[in-house]
Amino acid sequence: MTSVTFRPNFNWNKGNSSSNKRAATFDSDPFASLGASSTDEVLDRAYASTTRGTADTLVSTLPYLVNLNNNNKLGTSWSHAF
Repeated sequence: MTSVTFRPNFNWNKGNSSSNKRAATFDSDPFASLGASSTDEVLDRAYASTTRGTADTLVSTLPYLVNLNNNNKLGTSWSHAF
């Protein structure tokens, strides 16, 4: 007597991810200059102080602000196995 067993197996995964990173560079201590107590407060004020100038450049009202970086990422992934 012969016995045949069939057990199908299927996996499907889908994932989404997102991230937002902000950074700023200053000439002097921004906590002392702004009277801020947290990094989030310093970054919020630094980003709020900028406007778009001519030639699509950023202009800041903070004289000691050197650089701003804002990095946004979105991702989607799929995997499946039989």
